[in-house]
Amino acid sequence: MLHDDASVRERLSRILEPTGYRVVTCASTEEASKHDARTFDLYLCGQMGKYSDGLIYALDAKDKGAKVVIVSERKKFNQFHLLNVGAISDQRVLEEIRKYLAGG
Repeated sequence: MLHDDASVRERLSRILEPTGYRVVTCASTEEASKHDARTFDLYLCGQMGKYSDGLIYALDAKDKGAKVVIVSERKKFNQFHLLNVGAISDQRVLEEIRKYLAGG
């Protein structure tokens, strides 16, 4: 998970880890670049910064075959599945991630 907001990283970790998901959190693209995109089932990624570093990293991860979910309050990102974690319950976050991983 790549997101510059610690509270978002902590919330998503708290939701996912007890259900069996292994979560690796990164606060910067520099930190995230130390991990191979092919070793993860899913990247959760925020937009991050005025240059949208997170989106650039997400495009790169997607090009390498990773499934990517953008964590944002924006209405849409054409190339990615979008998850607005601020607007939904923890249970709904988990349901949306499971649904996406299952191909839906």
